[in-house]
Amino acid sequence: MHISSEEEDSPSQLNDALADRAVVYRSLRVDAELLVTVNGRFDGSVAPRAYEDAAQALDDGVTDIVIDLSDADEIDEGAVAVLCALAITATKRGGKMFLWLSASEPMQILDPSEVREALDAG
Repeated sequence: MHISSEEEDSPSQLNDALADRAVVYRSLRVDAELLVTVNGRFDGSVAPRAYEDAAQALDDGVTDIVIDLSDADEIDEGAVAVLCALAITATKRGGKMFLWLSASEPMQILDPSEVREALDAG
């Protein structure tokens, strides 16, 4: 079993522009799955990091990407655009992307249009 974990507490490590709000970003890889969790605001300054981690994980053989936003206070349009791009990337590379938005089961995203539907429903 391969397990790797990376944690960053913002504001200082992600982006100085986040200095007025607390954001916790974590990524955890277990075998063929990558779990990315964001607590706080998930926006265009945080989302690219999730994309980069997921794209690298897909290159390294991960097949399932789970983005846990159940504790995200706010999700802006920049983050939505990044999630759509990640859905496309995961599909093209033979992976699957899931969004976890509440206490329910993660929702598999097969098409970028489903990102907005999932966020509106969640």
